Amino acid sequence: MYVVRTPERDALARFLKEREIATGIHYPVPSHKQPALEPFDPPVLPVTERLVGEILTLPISAGHTPAEIDDVIAAVKEFFRTR
Repeated sequence: MYVVRTPERDALARFLKEREIATGIHYPVPSHKQPALEPFDPPVLPVTERLVGEILTLPISAGHTPAEIDDVIAAVKEFFRTR
């Protein structure tokens, strides 16, 4: 997985989707809020909670061609140039 972090995660995901580039949110729930940890009364972790809302997985892996990876990189750069 290639995970990036931006406060504009949702806008970036929409932008990439419009260009037929799939993304994912693999960790939508912070680890301290997972049901398995409830019995341990985990602390409030506001930074972790904020970061979970900012991470986005990009389709960049060994299974992608260099051209596909270049397309993803170009689209991400385009998104941030327009900001």
